[in-house]
Amino acid sequence: MFDDFKIPKIREFEDLLTFPAEKTGIYDRDKAAYTLSLDKTPNPNLICPYVLRDGNDYLDPGYYEVALSDDKRYLLLIQSRELKALVPTIKVVVQKRSGSYEKRVAEINAEKEKLKKKRKSTKKLDAELADIKELELNAKIYDSKHGYYVIEYQKNNVYAWGYIPI
Repeated sequence: MFDDFKIPKIREFEDLLTFPAEKTGIYDRDKAAYTLSLDKTPNPNLICPYVLRDGNDYLDPGYYEVALSDDKRYLLLIQSRELKALVPTIKVVVQKRSGSYEKRVAEINAEKEKLKKKRKSTKKLDAELADIKELELNAKIYDSKHGYYVIEYQKNNVYAWGYIPI
């Protein structure tokens, strides 16, 4: 029954494999989510679905970083570190922060300093601090019924609204 069966002489493991293992595909660092992602910025990002026109000039829909000018008269729309538009503000409000927020941020920073001195990881505290501060960055655009777009901006305790005529 097994008379004509011959055992192959195998010298190395690679001789068994018909196709040797090779790395194929793309790496995570080459995926579009990493190469085309927005940089971390200290300002909120805005997803604009509208074509914003000003006479013959226009802004395409896309991602924009929104910043408030130093004199608080304009909202700056920035794309790829280039200033694309100045939007006049109609209202700027600076609110006083609550004591509980300031107290919690101070506690987290004190705990981080203690852990750094002990050379321990501060990942949990960094994540909690990021969650607290993430709620403070916000930018929205919406279409008003009165013939203009409204941009709403929030960074920390500063709120601003700007308008773009349609």
